[in-house]
Amino acid sequence: MIRSWHAAMRRVLQDDPAVFARTLRTLGIPFTDPVTTALLPTGLAQADHVPSGLRMPDPVGPPGFEILLRVAPAEGDGYVLVLETAGTRSPARRSYWRSRLAHLLAAYRMPPVLLIVCPDEVTARWAERPLVLGPPHWAALTFHPLVLGPHNVPAVADPTQAARDIPLAALSAMTHGTGPEAGAVLASLAEALRGAGGAEEKDLATVFGELTALGLGTGTAARAWQGMAPTGTSPCRAKSLGGHCADTRAEDWARSVLTVLERRGIAVTDELRDRVCGCIDMALLGRWTVRALSATTADDLFTDA
Repeated sequence: MIRSWHAAMRRVLQDDPAVFARTLRTLGIPFTDPVTTALLPTGLAQADHVPSGLRMPDPVGPPGFEILLRVAPAEGDGYVLVLETAGTRSPARRSYWRSRLAHLLAAYRMPPVLLIVCPDEVTARWAERPLVLGPPHWAALTFHPLVLGPHNVPAVADPTQAARDIPLAALSAMTHGTGPEAGAVLASLAEALRGAGGAEEKDLATVFGELTALGLGTGTAARAWQGMAPTGTSPCRAKSLGGHCADTRAEDWARSVLTVLERRGIAVTDELRDRVCGCIDMALLGRWTVRALSATTADDLFTDA
């Protein structure tokens, strides 16, 4: 298991250094494939050429996870790509981004590009606003974040499509994890990761599964993903060995339903477990997965079922 996002990203870049550029082009954002991509330390104090007066203060605002990449394209100047997640709106976080970008520009003498992944459209629209340094009547420096959210990333809700482009499917899961298609999007990614063949593909699938978990944070979607991800444990496993889950796909969906309910504090009785694990209707299991994300009682799962 990959123990940190830093280790996970190192693995991704070793196998596919152009992964971010290719995924952004899929979304209509014109980034060219890099000649080289290097993972940078997130603490500016570790950079040799950072002047002592430009040490970066500790982050403020709601926590996210940050990735710094030094990108050298075949044409044009290189840049520093800053990948962040934003799950909530916070003026303090915007202030931190402004300071962070200014420090990166001074430290690496390369233009920074801030890429923010948001799980809801309201936060994404907020994060898209320009970051301005200087008085309101005369901006000294303006940064324009590149924001990905449910408004511009497609919902990859088909397992076949997810398997064709796992990086895009992972990004789709991070941006649609709290929306109406969350259950289908997360389940599609889980099935695509589970279907990876060969040791190398399975390792990469594990990396993207864990990056998805990091990108989803600690909310309901993250708890749902813990139940769906291939590395998770199955609350339905004992029943499935007895023949209650008809096939692997049905078991996977049933597992996600029961895990989400348990993590929401809803008791999973033997009767409930038998009903969920005994279902082989994939469409119905998908609806139950979505309902589990907002259910307050077990009965909510079967409303209008």
